[in-house]
Order: sequence, then C-alpha cells, then structure tokens
Amino acid sequence: MTKLAIIAGQGHIPVDIGHAAIAQGYDVIIMPLEHQADADYNGFKTEPIGLANIGRTRKLLLAHKCDAMIMVGKVRRPPIADLRPDMDGMKLLGKMLLRGDDQSLRLVADYFAEVGVKVMAASDIMPDRHLGLGVITGVKLNKQYQADIDLGCSVLDSIGSHDIGQGMVVQDGRIIAIEAAEGTDAMLLRSADLLDKTASKAVFLKMPKSAQDTRLDIPFIGLETIKMAGDAGIGVIAIEAGGVMLADPHDQVVAACSACDITLVGLKPRNVR
Repeated sequence: MTKLAIIAGQGHIPVDIGHAAIAQGYDVIIMPLEHQADADYNGFKTEPIGLANIGRTRKLLLAHKCDAMIMVGKVRRPPIADLRPDMDGMKLLGKMLLRGDDQSLRLVADYFAEVGVKVMAASDIMPDRHLGLGVITGVKLNKQYQADIDLGCSVLDSIGSHDIGQGMVVQDGRIIAIEAAEGTDAMLLRSADLLDKTASKAVFLKMPKSAQDTRLDIPFIGLETIKMAGDAGIGVIAIEAGGVMLADPHDQVVAACSACDITLVGLKPRNVR
C-alpha cells in the first residue's frame, strides 16, 4: 500500500484529495501547513508542519514511511522576515530568492525526491475534476468571444515562460487584467471597475504557465471564483482542459456557471508537464 502525504495549504481541496485517495487504497497522512491550512481534518492522520521547516518535513515523511506526496491548496507567500526556516530551509531559501514560484517548487520537489519520495499531481487522484473540450454550458461562442480567447491564450503563452500569469481578463480585444502575485480572485475584483458595461461581456481565461510543472502547482477554479467572475461582469470562462482542475465537483461548477449566466469552455490542452 502506498503511503501518501498531502502537504495542505488553504481550502478544502486537500480534504477532497484525502478522501479520494483513501477510497483508492492509499494510506494517507495530511500535513497541514501552519498558519495556512484552514480546513477541518478530523478523521485523518495529521502532522502539522511549518512552511520553511523543510528539513523537518523530510524527516517526518521518512519517519511515516511515505512513498509519495502531493502539494495542494493555496499558500500565502509571507515576508521573508516572518519565516523561521530550519537549516535545510535556509539553504533552499537562498536558492529560491532569485527564482519564481515554479522554479522554487521544482527545487522543493527535487529535495524530496533525493530520499525517494515521489511527487504526484492532484489530478492523479482526482482525474474527474477536469473539463472536457468545447462549450460545457452556455451559449455558442461568437466571433468576438473566440477572438478574445485567442488573444488571451497568445499573451499567456508568451509571458508564461517568465513565470508570470495564470489568468487574464479580455474584453473586445482589450486586455483588462493579467493575474500577478495577487491571485485570481483579486484580479477579478479589480477588473470589475475596468470593464465597459455597454460592450459585450468579458472573457476570463485560466491556464497553466507554459513552463509550469502541474504536479507541483496546478491551477484550480471553483465556486467562489465563478461567483466573483459573475459579479465582475464576466460572460465566458475559458480554462485549459487537463491543465486546470475544478476545486468543486463538475456538476456544481456547471450549475454555478449557469446560475451566473456564464459560458464555460474547455480549451485544447497545450504541452505542459
């Protein structure tokens, strides 16, 4: 039996993955990140860990005989001064300072792989949380919507290799916002005041960065983000099928889009890891 550790950030996704993994025969331990994880882990074996205590985390993985791990859930990036790294954490932080999120996570994955702990993707456990291709719910895409999707995909492709952007808002050929360090929901919030209410509704795109390793940091979209998109005036949500996971069950996501009068589209996957 594979012993799986789930390194848990914010949100309920780590809980969902834990239940799905147990149903598939995995022996699961959840390691909630202190001051980050906020879900209820009653019923699971748990071992809280510090964000920068990477040496201690590796020792715990070995002590619990873990064969594999999944890192999932939002993680707030605290100021360096607030971290209390152990010795190995200090060494890795020194390497991470001049790197973006994706490169930093690769360093972490390599560190655990050194002792035989395989890094798995959340989609390995919950493949049903992906969209199919094409329009899932809503209206047929008109020329303007398709043009905005094509523009957004092109821009995200071009900046993704620089470890920038997973999301974008486009309206009538105009780029309204690109997701940066603030995250998807904050991007949608600031987009609301920038949209032309008299024009066609805007398109919100979500896809992995072109250089992103989706084992380590796969983008998610869920009910809260859909509601924020609807409130902001978004008419189409287009996400990469296979590259973006649903934070909530497929039927709930489709129902939420329908309730917000949003067309949901699965985009053709690109070559991401």
